[in-house]
Amino acid sequence: MSRASAGFLQDGAELNQRSKKVGAANSAEGRTYKIGEAADILGLKAYVLRFWESEFPMLRPGHTASKHRVYSDEDLERPEAG
Repeated sequence: MSRASAGFLQDGAELNQRSKKVGAANSAEGRTYKIGEAADILGLKAYVLRFWESEFPMLRPGHTASKHRVYSDEDLERPEAG
């Protein structure tokens, strides 16, 4: 297991707790978050989310027409599955 994936798995439990806040904090369907907002919700830096996208295929946010990342509630809950 690579050092990066070990760190991801180790952080998984903590992310699981943070991602549960998303459902409680936002009940509107279809809500999307910019990368900075998503990072704040998860208690991470934006560069960590970008790095994890390159390392873990299950983490693939949508993109706007101008190529900005947009995360859904489902995307923010996804680390829980890891």
